[in-house]
Amino acid sequence: MSDEIFNQQNNLSINRNGGYYINGVSYDHATKLRVASAYLSAQRQCDGRPNISAIARECGVNWHFVVKIEKELYSFGTALHPSDVRRNRNAPIGPGALTLDCYDKFIILQLCIEEPSRSLKSYRDWLYHFT
Repeated sequence: MSDEIFNQQNNLSINRNGGYYINGVSYDHATKLRVASAYLSAQRQCDGRPNISAIARECGVNWHFVVKIEKELYSFGTALHPSDVRRNRNAPIGPGALTLDCYDKFIILQLCIEEPSRSLKSYRDWLYHFT
């Protein structure tokens, strides 16, 4: 069986740095700890903010994931377990988590008028705040 067929059968994708991932699925805790360790090691060597792209290449992850781990290290002092991340969310997310009524749609429209370049997370957070 070729690698390509195996990857398709298991919904695996390969990122730019040669790492495997499944779209929409969190990396496991071991991967988070490996990235955190590489980040902290690079930070000690450079005496400041390390090169995020170099860490991403070393660990086979996307640079966005390294930045996510960086934020967890600064906020919590460690890389959080994925179940802790889900538990600490301030609003339900995902398909069918909440349905929108007319008032919700009105709030979203007002948020769009206020700031058209707003992120999806911002819409979710403000909608949760107002309702």
